[in-house]
Amino acid sequence: MPSTTGRTALAAGLALALCSVLAWVYLLAQPVGIDSIFAALAGMAGALMALCAGAIAAGYYFMRYRIDGGQLTVSCLWMQEAVPLGQIDGVYSGRRLGRKARVEGLSLPGLYIGTSSGAELGKPKFYGTTTDPSAVVVVTAAQRAYAITPVDLKGFREQLVTRLEALSRDEVAHAPEPAAEGSLIPSIPLLRDRICLVLASAALVVVFASFAYVGIKLAGLPPSIPLHFDAAGQPDMIVPRADALRIPIIGMVILGVNWLAAAALHAWQRDAGRVLAGATLFVELIAFMAILRVVH
Repeated sequence: MPSTTGRTALAAGLALALCSVLAWVYLLAQPVGIDSIFAALAGMAGALMALCAGAIAAGYYFMRYRIDGGQLTVSCLWMQEAVPLGQIDGVYSGRRLGRKARVEGLSLPGLYIGTSSGAELGKPKFYGTTTDPSAVVVVTAAQRAYAITPVDLKGFREQLVTRLEALSRDEVAHAPEPAAEGSLIPSIPLLRDRICLVLASAALVVVFASFAYVGIKLAGLPPSIPLHFDAAGQPDMIVPRADALRIPIIGMVILGVNWLAAAALHAWQRDAGRVLAGATLFVELIAFMAILRVVH
């Protein structure tokens, strides 16, 4: 069923992305200071929330119910349910779920993905845009149930029933079991790797320690401090003391970018992800030693 969820989530995602870009532009254009920390945090938080809003919009616009190839296919985001027609043993009205279905999982006005309640049908998997029983059709197959909300409810039910009635006994007897791919929360292999989690925790502790050390020492620093030294050990870059925050801010950005890359690498090749995770910790330690040299 149509709703405003897709447009709302898309608009919110674009607005959050714009806010994130503005935060990073501000961060790059202003002298380094305490406000730079908040700008960096706002930029990263805005980017993350923009991705979430984009995922919600994609879930709404790309939710599909297809009857083809001898099966009913329900797809949404990175999830897919394949229900062979020969396994379907019932097509019911959404009223079997009660006056208004309650969905456990992603439950937003206009987008519902998860499991629903239904005393007669157990806990059907729900993929829809409304919980209004009159707009829901429930399909049961092999002791499982699926609740969906096609735009043309009557036409969808008629097409499904017609296809079911046309099945031969052989198609019913040899129909494979329903299959599901993906889950509402994507599986990230890196989060199950203890070595990577230890390296991530250590790198995060180093970044926090960097900010804490600079924050403690900042008030007692002279108005200008050396930020870089030449090969002979002589300072060749003198900056305002607030620029001491530049190193931990850069470290925070590196940590975020490298861990996104490490998660992608780990999913492809575990050892490569671990190497990048270890390299990230090494970089953060080098940055912390630089802070100890500059801020003393």
